[in-house]
Amino acid sequence: MQHERFVVKYVTANNCFAYLSVTWLRRLETKENAIEISHNGRKYYLSCVARINNDETLCIGATFARSLNIQEGDEVFVSSMKNVPSLKSINIAPRTASDRELLELQIDKVQSNLLNQVRIVARGQPIVAWISKFSSVTFIAGKLFILYNVIYSYLFRIYSNEIMLLLSYVNARLFFCNIILIF
Repeated sequence: MQHERFVVKYVTANNCFAYLSVTWLRRLETKENAIEISHNGRKYYLSCVARINNDETLCIGATFARSLNIQEGDEVFVSSMKNVPSLKSINIAPRTASDRELLELQIDKVQSNLLNQVRIVARGQPIVAWISKFSSVTFIAGKLFILYNVIYSYLFRIYSNEIMLLLSYVNARLFFCNIILIF
């Protein structure tokens, strides 16, 4: 697939996936179902999932799309990603101080649900983790968060089928598996 044009449609989805029609998904030619989205001079990387409609819309959860500054009805260009590397580790930071506070309060929910919500991360790209039907935390991949002269660094590491999440100052570590990293 070479930079196909799509119009964005918001859907109710608490994840960081893009939804493409089955017809378009077959054309991707990638086993990772990884796509690159170009929008207003920026590039974003998402995992895609099949949906039933066969129109030329790219469906994205409204909360996640807004975190990428993509509005419903915007035109985007999509291309497939091949040979995407697997994640070894990545630093992330909550986007805002309230995201950090919410993360500290709901860290167990983030830990238990994150793998169902995110498959691809890229440096500088927001990651949204839902902790309930109406509440989410937004991270920025590849950054450190500085608050009151204390550095909060969340480090993602992969270990097969083991999910652990430890939060502490300076070297907080988030452990999970099956995430793809784009740099």
